[in-house]
Amino acid sequence: MSYGLYIDGIGILSPAACSVAELLDLARDRESGAADAKQSHHAPASALAHPCASAVDFSQKVRFDVGVPAAKVRRAPRYVKMTVAAASLAWRDGDLPEEERESTGTIFLTSFGSVESNISFIETVLDGVPYLVSPTQFSYTVPNSCLGQACIAHGFRGPSTMLLGGDPLEYSALLMAEKKAGHILCGAVEEWNEDLRASMGAAGQIRGETAVDGAVMLLLSAEKSERTYCRAAAFASAGLPLCPYVDTFSAQEQEESICSMTEALRELGPETCGFVLTAGNDSFFDSLEDTALSAAFGADVPRLATKRFFGEAFAAGYLENVALGAVLLKNERPGGIRSVVATGTDVQGNYLAVRLEA
Repeated sequence: MSYGLYIDGIGILSPAACSVAELLDLARDRESGAADAKQSHHAPASALAHPCASAVDFSQKVRFDVGVPAAKVRRAPRYVKMTVAAASLAWRDGDLPEEERESTGTIFLTSFGSVESNISFIETVLDGVPYLVSPTQFSYTVPNSCLGQACIAHGFRGPSTMLLGGDPLEYSALLMAEKKAGHILCGAVEEWNEDLRASMGAAGQIRGETAVDGAVMLLLSAEKSERTYCRAAAFASAGLPLCPYVDTFSAQEQEESICSMTEALRELGPETCGFVLTAGNDSFFDSLEDTALSAAFGADVPRLATKRFFGEAFAAGYLENVALGAVLLKNERPGGIRSVVATGTDVQGNYLAVRLEA
């Protein structure tokens, strides 16, 4: 389905970029990666390349300024503070009048919620002293705690929803089309944790050491402005048999996944696809997506698995691709790429894709 939805502000916290300026550094010089890209049909000579990608240290948590007075986040855990910080960055980048906060909605996505708070809470209960569990700690075990705190800290009073799967960008587009909000802050947040990393590594489908923090917020509008990065023009999704983060697929499930992804990608309009930012995470799933992309857009369409420098941020990975694609389109030279497809997956087994247009 096609929409008129515009990205006017970006806030990001990731190992590779914590500002629009750093995203621009990732997108600015695609030709610098030509030599390396020629070695793989996954990334032809025109592919993006981040010269420092191999130097990104995924073992270090992302550092950030929360962006609001400390009293507004009080004893909030890292998961909440990342959300508030990314929202602050996106709002400043969008540069909207202060009165617009009243009609700004919030649509956020997460896979695991506040991991640290959940583990701490459960450990207290298992210790046999549940009456000592702090009420303030329990409130932060709820996945939408980050959404509530962001609304309180920033004064957003439009419609709000916390998703545990699906495409928050498309859901935002539906609300905007129905004029339910003047603007929407659409985002995703994930908190890394050593136990989460260990479980991912044990599952064997991704390398556990690449599990990282990620928080992305996009300030959306129904009308184009001078601050607009790009238009989110069309969305598509496909249901996978299982979640590729933690499950293996049988031969039949792999074939079904390729077919469903190909069909979904074709809905975006292959004639307009100039570049693809993929969901590749160095697992068996990469070859399935690559086959689907080739079937939908042709084998020669440039593509890049951005998780080689963003790391595996689960739900946030999809919007990291969207943010990078938006910056790429806004800063592309005349005659260059005019359309980018960004893809991702969630832990519910959904494959997500959006076509961005300059």
